[in-house]
Amino acid sequence: MVLEVTFPGGLATVAFTVTAVDDDLLDGSHRVIISAMAPAFVDGVKEIQVTDGEDLHITIADFAISENNGSTTATVIRSNTNTASPLRVSFSSSDTSEAIVPAFVDIPANQMSIDILITAVDDDILDGNRNVVVTPFAVGYRSRGAPLVVVDSETLSISFSQSTIYEDGGMTIGTVTRNNVDLSLPQLVVLSSSDSNEAIVPLSVQIPPN
Repeated sequence: MVLEVTFPGGLATVAFTVTAVDDDLLDGSHRVIISAMAPAFVDGVKEIQVTDGEDLHITIADFAISENNGSTTATVIRSNTNTASPLRVSFSSSDTSEAIVPAFVDIPANQMSIDILITAVDDDILDGNRNVVVTPFAVGYRSRGAPLVVVDSETLSISFSQSTIYEDGGMTIGTVTRNNVDLSLPQLVVLSSSDSNEAIVPLSVQIPPN
């Protein structure tokens, strides 16, 4: 392709723009020779390199999943259109104590994408919701990760020394238990009764540390 630029009067230089073309092909980097020609001048020649810019990105079906048996699917997509060969893709999770991903999958030949399963990890720790980034990797591609929130899901359970009591002075001892393993801090628990005309409980109890 030949284009022209014109030197303004009195100036020795003129600027022009070189714009890369995205060919949507996974074809590596290319050397391009830019030439400048004008009558009575020796040609000016300079080389630039156009770096391949194909992306490998991932979309996750859910914004958030529970750590209690939670999972979601994700789709990894290659941006190039020359897909005659299969592509091996590896994955990373920014926090494997919260969410795990497959070590790798193969996108089949003539296919641009494939689905994977992301699985939450129940760590039995009262640590709040956690942000995780899942990122795909493959040779020759720019990696584009995606975020996922793993929602904390620790539970409280109640047991009674006896499950039936009489209304005339009857009582039972209730025990509330937390399932998380990090017990270094006390835990305030709010109690309620569905029918305070039949049974009453304290407004709250505190589970001591450890």
